[in-house]
Amino acid sequence: MWLKDLSLTGGIMLNQVFANSEIFAGNVNKGDNRQTNLAAYAQIENKFFKQRLSAVAGVRLEHFRIGDIQETKPVFRGGLSFKLAEQTFLRGSVGQGFRFPTIAERFVETVVSGAPIVPSLDLKPETSISYELGVKQGFRLGKSFNGLVDVAAYWQDYDNYIEFTAGPFSTLAPLAFTSLNIGPVRMYGIDASIATSGKLSKNLTLNVLAGYNYSNPFTLDPNYLIYSNASGVAITYNNSSSVVTEDPNETVLKYRFRHTAKLDAEVLIKKWNIGVSYRYNSFMQNIDLAFLLLDDPLS
Repeated sequence: MWLKDLSLTGGIMLNQVFANSEIFAGNVNKGDNRQTNLAAYAQIENKFFKQRLSAVAGVRLEHFRIGDIQETKPVFRGGLSFKLAEQTFLRGSVGQGFRFPTIAERFVETVVSGAPIVPSLDLKPETSISYELGVKQGFRLGKSFNGLVDVAAYWQDYDNYIEFTAGPFSTLAPLAFTSLNIGPVRMYGIDASIATSGKLSKNLTLNVLAGYNYSNPFTLDPNYLIYSNASGVAITYNNSSSVVTEDPNETVLKYRFRHTAKLDAEVLIKKWNIGVSYRYNSFMQNIDLAFLLLDDPLS
């Protein structure tokens, strides 16, 4: 009977933050820096075909409030996992996201190393939808080594994506920082990892964890107006980036690495641990144009 594996989960979550600092001077309601996140959630999970297939679906009603700014939104998620063989699992999932701007993103007003950070009172919440398809494969090497390989492809679409941006946002200095909604954003890529562990000898154990990620995060509308003021300053992703292109697929987001890799290896010799860690980040293709203009103001 399929009901025997049915699982229902639900609950209510409350998270409140009370912040008091001079750097939140951008809040027009001085001192009212409370942030409230109230959520109710429910999830149903079941197994089918002699527990080879697992299915899960859930909903979460999110309510955020900072001072007198508030919003409520439901988000949904679902996923499937199928056991293809003894150590082979195929999975897929889809889920929505909702992120409310933080107290710091909205209200921080300060100066760091001569550069002002200005508040952003008109920030809108981020919304997103994510998809993932992956496969997990267990393996065995010899008599003592066991391992696991996991490969997944992902796709994420965002609306009103929030990014910390440099530009002429203050009269106190030529360069200032603030958080802005940069419009629609897409991220897709592949994430792969391998983990293995086993004994090289009676008193010698080797643990290895390695991973690689390819990510292509870019704005879908490079000419989306992300900032304007009464003085005629108009900022888009193109005119504020060190890389300018009309091809959205080439407008990589600022300060991002398209390729990253890591390796952690550890040898256990009785009571001694000897390890090495390695991390690789590819070239950062895009940064704020303001930094280049500071280096060469006549360019």
